[in-house]
Amino acid sequence: MDFPKLSWTKRVEFLEFLRRVKRNLNDEAQNKSCLLYVVLPFEDPYRIFERDSAYTQSLREVADVLILRLHVFDDPMDGPHGPMLPLYPANKSKRLSMDSVVTYMTKKAKIPPEELIVEMGYYGRLYGPDSTLSPLRPLLPLAELMNTVETVRKVDTAALTFYKTVDDTLKYYYEDTTSINIKYRWLNERGLGVVGLYGLGYAHGMDDIRMQEGLWELLAIHFTEPPPRLFFPAIGFLLIFVGSGIILSVILSWQVRYALRERMRSFWFYFSFLLVLILTAWLCIMPLTKVPVLYKIIAIVILLIFPLGRKAIKMAMKARGKV
Repeated sequence: MDFPKLSWTKRVEFLEFLRRVKRNLNDEAQNKSCLLYVVLPFEDPYRIFERDSAYTQSLREVADVLILRLHVFDDPMDGPHGPMLPLYPANKSKRLSMDSVVTYMTKKAKIPPEELIVEMGYYGRLYGPDSTLSPLRPLLPLAELMNTVETVRKVDTAALTFYKTVDDTLKYYYEDTTSINIKYRWLNERGLGVVGLYGLGYAHGMDDIRMQEGLWELLAIHFTEPPPRLFFPAIGFLLIFVGSGIILSVILSWQVRYALRERMRSFWFYFSFLLVLILTAWLCIMPLTKVPVLYKIIAIVILLIFPLGRKAIKMAMKARGKV
């Protein structure tokens, strides 16, 4: 649902409309369900979300996903142009920016950052000589810009988007891996951590493999978890298997119990070895975010030298006595 020009007098009717839509689409009798996505306006001239906190709370309850679309901005008088709003306003002006809009939604409207999805644009835009958006080609595939427009790219420092100028008349604005990387990092710093992609198909078919693969690589770097490392968990489960075998041998075999009872020193040695084994297994199974690799390696080394360490100390004591 995308109604960017919502007025103050229509806000309650709009909320009721959303409730009716979701109620009608969620029909358990017919085994139907829906997810309701609501696009928030990047401009709120009536300050609806700030002045009516109850309305904002109700909207959060009825909407499954709140999308903050910051890539459609056409104001030739107030600029800058490009697929996205500028990350920060130039020269501390009061013009709209990604940072100011997100600040308004999280601080003034009190919407938790983790509930906001910032939508990024994966396309280019063409502007004519009069600095207005071309009506014939509003959205351009990145492949067309990267593969066919033969000119040196320049950076719009305010909007943090790249553009190419043809004959000083046409300007092609588009996102690049450099500009997107900056904005992805900014999203994580603001605690949003979620991104939406608009016009995903416009990024396919580029001859520049670094650009084509870079778009997906940046998503993986900023918004996905690294692949699990199975080396240490495998060692941990192996140690658990060994420890379980030791415990079962004591429980099921009377010969083992008799030997431990006759040799109390051996009993305490093997009992402490079992504790070190269990601790090492637990450290290996724990994720890297909680237990660094260095601690896992130290635990494994201590476990390996534990049986040999006792013998080494005993031999050292004997050698010292002979001296």
